[in-house]
Amino acid sequence: MSSGHTQDTHKIESDGYRWFFGMGLLAVVFCLVLKAADDGLSTSTRDKVLGQTLHELRGAQASLPGRVTDTRQTLPFMHQNASDATSAEDHH
Repeated sequence: MSSGHTQDTHKIESDGYRWFFGMGLLAVVFCLVLKAADDGLSTSTRDKVLGQTLHELRGAQASLPGRVTDTRQTLPFMHQNASDATSAEDHH
C-alpha cells in the first residue's frame, strides 16, 4: 500500500510544480502585456490632442457672455413647473 501512497504523493508534487510554474509563467506574461500597454499609452498622442481640444473648448466657453442670449431659454414655459408647463408651439 505504500507504493500507491508514494505514487499519489509523487503525482501531487508534480501537479503542484506544474501549477506553480504555470502560474508564474502566466504572471510574467501578464506583466509583459501590461508593460506593453503602458508604454503604448505613454507614447500615444491621443491624450495630448484631447488636452489641446479641451483647452480650446474651455477657452471658447470662457469667452461667452454669462447672460442668456438664446431667446428660447427666456420663454415662460422654461420657468414653470412640469405639471403646468406649456409647449414651445404655444408661444409662436
